[in-house]
Amino acid sequence: MRLSYLCPAVLANRGAGHEEHIRQLDEDAAPLPLPGTYRLGTHDLDGRSYEQLEAHLAGILGDSPDLGRGLALGARVNACVSSRLADGGTVEDALASLSGPAAQEELERTIRPFRNARDARLLCAPFVLVGLPTSQGWSSILRNAVSLISGRGTIRTALSSGPIDLEVLRSVQWDPGTPTTVLRRYLLNLHLSRAMLADYGVEQGFLMIGAAYALVRWYARAAAASDGRSAATEGDAVEAIRLVELFYIHHNRTLHHAFTRTPVGSVLGSILLTPGRLAGLVLENRSPSATSSEPPPLPS
Repeated sequence: MRLSYLCPAVLANRGAGHEEHIRQLDEDAAPLPLPGTYRLGTHDLDGRSYEQLEAHLAGILGDSPDLGRGLALGARVNACVSSRLADGGTVEDALASLSGPAAQEELERTIRPFRNARDARLLCAPFVLVGLPTSQGWSSILRNAVSLISGRGTIRTALSSGPIDLEVLRSVQWDPGTPTTVLRRYLLNLHLSRAMLADYGVEQGFLMIGAAYALVRWYARAAAASDGRSAATEGDAVEAIRLVELFYIHHNRTLHHAFTRTPVGSVLGSILLTPGRLAGLVLENRSPSATSSEPPPLPS
């Protein structure tokens, strides 16, 4: 059960807290079937094991000053846990092995952005495209795809009646430490509500939360660009969350339809998002904290 970030009260963090309605929530949720296992790679986690992993990932998202880096780190944790399970270990053992300073430093070394900004645009483009107005013909979709990948030209979104210049959008500043309050609540809500698990499983579901972050950042920049401002604000992030909820997740469930409903879409989703590529997407071109091998190039 999750909050809808289409609701103005939720976006503004107003209204009564869950604790005031906990009895009613328990009564409403009681009839809902809950999965007995949670899929992580090729492994099925029982409820207790998944709750341990869920709490660990929530701690990363809750504590990280840079939400993009927190998402990239969480994706690496999922991959490490899956690898440990393949070797016969447990979730508890895997998380314990990742808790020390040396292990944390090793994880941090694996997280870095793409060197080429075009690779990040290429990765982000399919996620933006699937949520654009469906009334556009194939020629417009193709033009939008070329524009998004090149970072040049204009594109129309639900943010304004006029086109948005993509070169202006690219120049809009996004401070990863600024618009975090509502965005952190939103990402934690996607994670703790288990909204992505049924469609994607544990590992891919967390990667899709990373894609949601990238979409919010893109639309927040678009909002600032359409308004002639040089930096995205918390207000832009709030409007971007509303649009991502409307066009991608809550009502239309576009990410689900695009990347799980067909074999081609499922394969495309698994190619587009891996832990290394998620880091390249959410970290953009900021300098990595340490040297490591370059993530594999995107398929041509």
